[in-house]
Amino acid sequence: AIRLLGGLSSGYGDIESYAEGLLVLREDLRDPVLRARGAAWKAALSKVLADCFAGIPGMPQDIGLLMASHWQGSLLWWSFDPEMDLTAYVEHSLERFVAAITATSARAAAGPM
Repeated sequence: AIRLLGGLSSGYGDIESYAEGLLVLREDLRDPVLRARGAAWKAALSKVLADCFAGIPGMPQDIGLLMASHWQGSLLWWSFDPEMDLTAYVEHSLERFVAAITATSARAAAGPM
């Protein structure tokens, strides 16, 4: 899951390219057909990401959407202080997210102490 999202992030380029992409996103959000395409992409990406966690006990049912949401948030936070390489920043952030969610899920699966 981390490699997939890191790979998707590598196509954004530098901060100027990323900012330009946000302008395109603004226009996409105004078009109902493009919004529907984005919603379909969200569902497909969330499923692919959730499948990466299949078999890990205690994972939230919506782990794919949680992972995608964290990824999008990490892109936004990087854009405010783009000193670090984007892909490295995203991968580091996602590694911390996965560590936190798997630790929490393991505790939940173990039950009350």
